[in-house]
Order: sequence, then structure tokens, then C-alpha cells
Amino acid sequence: MEATTKGIPIMKLRSRTLDNAMGVIHELCQRMPSGCTPIFTSDGLKLYFYALTANFGHWALREGIRKPIWEIAVGFLYAQVKKIHRRRRLVMVEHLMLCGEREKLTTGLKALGLSGKINTAFVERLNGSLYSPQV
Repeated sequence: MEATTKGIPIMKLRSRTLDNAMGVIHELCQRMPSGCTPIFTSDGLKLYFYALTANFGHWALREGIRKPIWEIAVGFLYAQVKKIHRRRRLVMVEHLMLCGEREKLTTGLKALGLSGKINTAFVERLNGSLYSPQV
């Protein structure tokens, strides 16, 4: 969900697999303006890291190295909120900065009119309203 407008650029209700994560991020990249590098925050699913870095980077040749290496895009910011539960109770919340610097993330979020905290509350609220089992 785009945080400032609350718009949903893409939504797929599927299992949380690498193929599905790659598909969602790839489609999102196609809908974004060229050259745009957004700020990403997500829950603790590790697969998002692989999907995001695969789409926000490029192959580069380094001097003295024969094979090209994958470089993550300059300015790419990605953080996760990992919630740890025991016996169905929340016991700890970890804020992990996976790409970029926390200060730049905070500054970028504040520039958008947000609090600057790493948050997944928009998605979690949305999850509750999207899923409604048939009675």
C-alpha cells in the first residue's frame, strides 16, 4: 500500500512464496515511473528481500573482477518489522534495516508526511479487511 495516498498499486491474494513475491514486485516496478526508487517497509518475510533486490539493481563490471556482480540500486531503502510471537502472544518487535541507512529512511518517511517510524500497520489493517471467509 502506498503510505501517503493509501492507494493499492497491486494486490494478489496468494501464498507467500518466492515466485509470488517476485511477481508482485515485478508488476509494481512496471507500474512505477522510470528511475523511481521508493522506500520499502514490510513484515519479516525474508522472500521480500530477494524479490526487491532482484528488481532494484543492475549488473556491473568491477575493475579487476572478470564476472559482473549484482549491485543494489543507489538510494534503495528497505526495512522490515519482524514480530516475534510465543504462544500466540506478541513478545518482541524488531526493526531491521536491510538496505540503506536508518537515518535516510527516517528522513524519507518524514518528507512524505509520516512519523518516520518503520511500520507495517497499513498492510496489517488492510489484511483484516481483505480476508472475509464465506459463511
